[in-house]
Amino acid sequence: MASYQYDRKKGVARIHFRYAGKQLNRVEKVESERQAQRLVALVEETLSDLSRGKLIMPADADPKVFILTGGKVENRPKLVADPLHKTPDASTSETVAEVFKLYSHTLTPGSKEANSIETEMVHGRHFKRVFGSHQTFASLSIDKLQKYVDERAREGVVRDTIQKELVTLRSVWAWATKRKHITNAPEWKISDLTLPKAAEKIPFQTWDQITRKIERGGLTDEQQAELWEALWLDQEQTVECLAWVRDHARHPFIYPMFAFAAYTGARRSEIIRSERDDWDFEGKVVMIREKKADKSKAFTRRAVSIHPVLAVAIQNWFENHPGGQWTIATENCLPICGRMASKYFRGAVKGGKWEVLHGWHTFRHSLASNMASAGTDQRIINEILGHHTQEMERRYRHLLPGKQANALNSMFQAKEAS
Repeated sequence: MASYQYDRKKGVARIHFRYAGKQLNRVEKVESERQAQRLVALVEETLSDLSRGKLIMPADADPKVFILTGGKVENRPKLVADPLHKTPDASTSETVAEVFKLYSHTLTPGSKEANSIETEMVHGRHFKRVFGSHQTFASLSIDKLQKYVDERAREGVVRDTIQKELVTLRSVWAWATKRKHITNAPEWKISDLTLPKAAEKIPFQTWDQITRKIERGGLTDEQQAELWEALWLDQEQTVECLAWVRDHARHPFIYPMFAFAAYTGARRSEIIRSERDDWDFEGKVVMIREKKADKSKAFTRRAVSIHPVLAVAIQNWFENHPGGQWTIATENCLPICGRMASKYFRGAVKGGKWEVLHGWHTFRHSLASNMASAGTDQRIINEILGHHTQEMERRYRHLLPGKQANALNSMFQAKEAS
């Protein structure tokens, strides 16, 4: 159990929690009370992982830092003295590992989503592992970057992931250069490197299509997993899955989360970001807070009609809501972080045929595919789901009923008639 005290004037929060029989507290700089609540949620998740043995407290770790950072063991790095005016000597150039650590601890609060920062830190750990802990930016040449690309490709990492890692590296590198933590700016471009060829993601497929391919035999576990990740549930399967979750969910907020995803196609991050004031049941519209539409804003909103089944699920949940502004909250009124949302998903589908579902995005794919199958205008699908890329559209465009066939048939009919 963790709690907090928020000081709006000072912009800080004092986080309280117990570990190993001791009462601990720590003051953290926060941008808003919402961020303080997310810190408390992270603390409770880490304490839970420690109690279940999923995490082990290192002997030399500071328990406060370890728990508040979700299990990181690194010490907080020291900043370059007077970084706005002092230019460090090239011989003391910070290593890639040190700069990534510095970046994670000094990034402006609220400038990025927590899961985005976590992904960047994963990328940083890959760079440290492949380059070594003593690799500096000053000696990071094109040849060394190409060796990194080649090593990741040998490990079976796909082109898109390697490219995202390189984008992170350039972003952190530029960030450190502007703040005078290092002297040399990145002069290379991703196009200077040779990346492995990309394989387009397979189109979304039905349950029957996937099972037939698996039953033919010859597929590896990875190939089967790739197929299940492309699964889309038809309307009957979606309803059946929701019924399973409703009957087996261990927490009262889990079924409303599943219904939210299934009937709006909301992303996981959008579900946990949602607030109770976003729901207008009289107007039959929910405002979904999205991050992808405009990177300069904390979030933008898109309006989605509330399906009658979803309205009942959310209204019933609100009648027993523990309190606070979050649509989905624990019994302690705390929001749910992304990792916990994924754990709740896996727990809800465990023990039944729905275990093959890969995550919350399955319902997003399913809604798009069902609408495409019903002949819904592509612009409406994009508006509901907040799609911004043609790559995603291509994965279910083959479901558009009869448009290509009608075009071809009409052409050959015209030819025969002539």
